[in-house]
Amino acid sequence: MDKNAIMEIRKRTGAGLSLCKKAAIQNKGDIEKAVRWIGAQGAAIASSKGDRSTGEGRVGSYVHSLNPKLCAIVDLACETDFVARTDAFIAFADDLAKHVVAYKPDYLNEDSLPEDFKKELIDGFLKKAEEEGKPENVRQKIADGRFNKWKAEHCFMDQIWIKDPEEKMTVKQAVEAQVAVIKENIKVRAFVFMEAGGSVTVSQKI
Repeated sequence: MDKNAIMEIRKRTGAGLSLCKKAAIQNKGDIEKAVRWIGAQGAAIASSKGDRSTGEGRVGSYVHSLNPKLCAIVDLACETDFVARTDAFIAFADDLAKHVVAYKPDYLNEDSLPEDFKKELIDGFLKKAEEEGKPENVRQKIADGRFNKWKAEHCFMDQIWIKDPEEKMTVKQAVEAQVAVIKENIKVRAFVFMEAGGSVTVSQKI
C-alpha cells in the first residue's frame, strides 16, 4: 500500500496510522473514499454513543500568530478524563480553536439558530426563488440549497474543516473522524471568538 496515500489520509483526518492503513486497504488506495470511510466509521460510533455522558473534556485555545488581537477558545467534551488528557485530544481542541479564528463562525450549528431567525432566512430564500421566476415545485429545493450554503459560511459545524486541503470535510465530519480514533463520544459544546478592541462572538452552549 502506498505510504504517501496513508500519510495523506492521516493528514486530512487526524486518525492513527493503523486506522488510516485499514481505510486505504478497504478503499484500494482511493484517498477520497478512505477519508469518507473514516468519517462514516466515526459517525456510526458517534450515533451508537450519542446518549453517553460527555462530562469530561478540555478547552482548546488559539491566539493568531501574526495578529495576536485575534483569539478563540473551544469547549470540547468527551467521556473520560483519560482521553481529555491525551496529546491527540488536546491538539484537536486547539485545532478547532484555530479554525474559529480563521473562519469566524457566527453560530455553533443549525440547532443553535433561533427558530424565528431560521424561518426568516428560509422564507427569504423562498421569496428570492419566486422573484427569480423559478417554478413553484422547485422553490423549496432551491431555498434548502441556499440555506445549506449559508450554514456552510456561518455555522461552525457546517464549515469546511481548516485542516482538509481538499476542502471536502466539514468540522462535523472531522469530529466524527476523531470519534473513530478514540472510540469515545466527543462533542463541541461551545466556542468563543474574540478580537481585542473589536467583536466578541459567543456560541450557544449545548
